[in-house]
Parts: sequence; C-alpha cells; structure tokens
Amino acid sequence: MTGSASTAGQGFMLRLLPSFGLTWAGKPSAIPVRAQRLVVLLALAGRPLQRGVVASRLWPEVVNSRANASLRATLWSLPRDIPAIVVIENNLLAIHPGVDLELAEARELALSIIEGNHGVEQATRARALLTEDLLPDWTEDWLDIERDLFRQLRLHALDALCVGLAEARHYASAIAVGLASVACEPTRESAHRALMAAHLMEGNRMEALRAYHGYLELARREMGIGPSGQMEALLQAALADDARYESITLR
Repeated sequence: MTGSASTAGQGFMLRLLPSFGLTWAGKPSAIPVRAQRLVVLLALAGRPLQRGVVASRLWPEVVNSRANASLRATLWSLPRDIPAIVVIENNLLAIHPGVDLELAEARELALSIIEGNHGVEQATRARALLTEDLLPDWTEDWLDIERDLFRQLRLHALDALCVGLAEARHYASAIAVGLASVACEPTRESAHRALMAAHLMEGNRMEALRAYHGYLELARREMGIGPSGQMEALLQAALADDARYESITLR
C-alpha cells in the first residue's frame, strides 16, 4: 500500500526489513511495541479487519474480553502528534491508506527480477531490499507465512539476478549479488550454483572451483549430503579446458 505523499517524504514510511521503523514526513515516529504489532498486522493484511479478528490474532492466548481490552489500550497508545496511522471505521480497523510500505517495494522488485529485469540498477536495489528477512526477531505466529513467502521470493530473485547479470556480462555486479545470496542462506545450493555459474561465465574457473568446494564441504558437514547433478555439471564445465562459458545458466 503506497501513497504519493509518502513517496515525496510528506507521509508515512513503514520499514520492516529487518526491523520496525516508522517515519512521518521524513522524521522517526516512536510507538509502543504492542502498537507496532498492530500496525504491522494491518499493513500486511492490506485490507480492513474486524476488531475481533485483530484482537484474537494479537492476543490468541487470552479470552476475548481481555483481548478486546488490550486492543483498546493499544489503540489509545498510538501517537497523537501525527495523523492516525490506524484508521477506525465502525468495527473495522485498517492501516492509513497513505502508508508507503518498504516491503511492497521489495516484493515488486523481486517479481520484476524473476520476470527477467536484470539491469545493474536492480543489483543495487536488490542488495538494499532483498538481503534481509521480514522482522526476523519477531515470534508472532501470524507473521510466519508472510515471512516465509517473502524469504522464498527474495532468494529466488537474488539467484536469478546473479545469473542474469552474468549473462549480460556485468560480472562484478553478478558476483556481488551471488555472494549476497549465499550469505543470506549458506546451505541453499541454488545460490552457490548461481555464483559458480557467474564465475564460469567470466572465465574464472578457479573461483568457480573454490565456490564448488566451499559448498561441498558445507553440505557434507551440515547436512550429510553431496551436490546435485546440476552442480556436478557446473563442476565438469569448470574442469573442461575447451568449455565456453557465455551461455551457462541454472536451467
């Protein structure tokens, strides 16, 4: 959910990667922790929610009356020196329609990359928006699915961008993105394959072999498994003296 006023720095900006941050007109706005939970729940929902639904999700371990009382107290604790970030209409609660959600920008970027937009400018934005999980220190059950969905989306985007940049011969950017993807999830083989492919397309077989053996050691130590056939194919390409690397992909 975005607003033109926010984009110009005159409205709300909500950041969740990797921690909670709220600004109004470019200035930080501090709100209590439990109010942060309310704001995030409504922002991720992207639509108005019934009060009872909100209360039961935020306080699932207590009876309805106490959950509703906690919700009323939370609403009262929201700052009053800025416009209301939570809109109340009858029995419905919603996030302010002008909130610029950083997560929405990150999702749009990831989808654009997966669909084939692999420019150098995407590399800079990807390293800023796609290398952190959604609120990793929060333990709320209602956040788990959103966090897992975004994690899968961003990791697939990083892998695709690494290979796409290498295919376009933007090798330095490709390798930087590949290393970022490996750092995000070291046990994920596809990230290592993307990095290895980028090294091969640049003609750096020793770097590709170093990436292969680094993953091999990690996979055996952490999971007791070896590399897939796809990674073995990249190994054979690295070992072949007459190989051409311009068209190596992960597919």
